[in-house]
Amino acid sequence: MRVIATACPQRLVDSYLRLFSHLGLTLKSINVSNNCITRLVMHDAKLADLMPLLLVQVDEDFLNINLYDENQLVISRYVKLDKADYNYDNDYIDQAVYENVFHMIQFADGRAGGQRPISEIQFYGNIPDFISMMNAIQSFNIPAHVMSAPSNVVSFCEMDFSEYANAIGAFFRPRKELDHVNLLLSTAAKEKKSIGSYPFILLGSVVASVAIVFAGYMVINGINSSLASPRLLHCAKIHGINSNGAMLSFPSATGA
Repeated sequence: MRVIATACPQRLVDSYLRLFSHLGLTLKSINVSNNCITRLVMHDAKLADLMPLLLVQVDEDFLNINLYDENQLVISRYVKLDKADYNYDNDYIDQAVYENVFHMIQFADGRAGGQRPISEIQFYGNIPDFISMMNAIQSFNIPAHVMSAPSNVVSFCEMDFSEYANAIGAFFRPRKELDHVNLLLSTAAKEKKSIGSYPFILLGSVVASVAIVFAGYMVINGINSSLASPRLLHCAKIHGINSNGAMLSFPSATGA
């Protein structure tokens, strides 16, 4: 049995939990991009006929490369791109695609002993210049295309499907016998306190703070009140006023 594990930093899961909690929404699942595109592939019979198939997600700062065979995901690679690694060349994305696709072709050939070579490469994501990219990988002699919308995806507006392919794939139902990716159900997430109670904890903290401030105010006010009467009486005596507000008379210093 082959198992592909999925992982991401726990802080990312926590940030989504807090975001949805502040919005008053219930978060049911947290998935990863390559698994979303896999759902789309698994629901498209035409793509299944093209396997072994290499899907390449292109972006300015990363590549996500998935190899599919026998109607399942074989391996997924995430490659972070830095223009500095390619001498700041304008075609650094083309160079990165060539380099990483070459490695995946080697892996596929070695895995199947050369008996099941990659039959097609499809690209999706933010593709700056598809013709330039095709020129970069033409030496592989493998058909390459931009990913198009499958027949079971219907849109009522014009859009570049390849740019939103992984987001659209997230709407497909998972194959329960194969797809068990839900980072919300990870062990670390279960051990944490429910983020849904965060607003109540925050409210409780505010109420407690107000109560403490009010109690402090009452204590200080009481102390001031207890000190005020003797001080006022002392001042009244100095100014010749008794406690009833009547003027006090004092003997003359000369005795007159």
